[in-house]
Amino acid sequence: MKTGIAVCCLALVFGATSALGLSLSGRVFRVTSGDELTIIDTGNALHTVRLAGIRAPGPDQPFGRDARTHLRTLLLGRFAIVHYRQRDSAKRIIGKVTYGGADVNLRQIQAGLARFQQGHGMGAGDQRTYRRAEEQARGAGLGIWQDSAARGQLRRPR
Repeated sequence: MKTGIAVCCLALVFGATSALGLSLSGRVFRVTSGDELTIIDTGNALHTVRLAGIRAPGPDQPFGRDARTHLRTLLLGRFAIVHYRQRDSAKRIIGKVTYGGADVNLRQIQAGLARFQQGHGMGAGDQRTYRRAEEQARGAGLGIWQDSAARGQLRRPR
């Protein structure tokens, strides 16, 4: 009887874990842009992470440096967790980054330094939250939403 209960509990735990996807934790070692960073895990392996559900301007575009600086300020040298389900063709992890329980991807949108980008296996709840955050940042004229020329130059999805 005890063995049967233990097996059921293990099945529930592993089932829940697979439904949520994978996770990676470590220190943020480098911030490449407003939507890409590198994490070093406890085994000293480096992992390049692309923030899911957002599109930040590149370094050569208006607000690109601001987006990168904001992400650096939030994360560089700090312990973060990445929840993910997939990698892209460049083998980067595409995931939701959290620090101290806060959704960092969402914080980039709220600051007006990234726009919502649908896809990447995001749940419906995150998509609604990100879309709403973009609407609020746009309405407040934050970051990229200050200038129509800047919005037009923001690169489309990779």
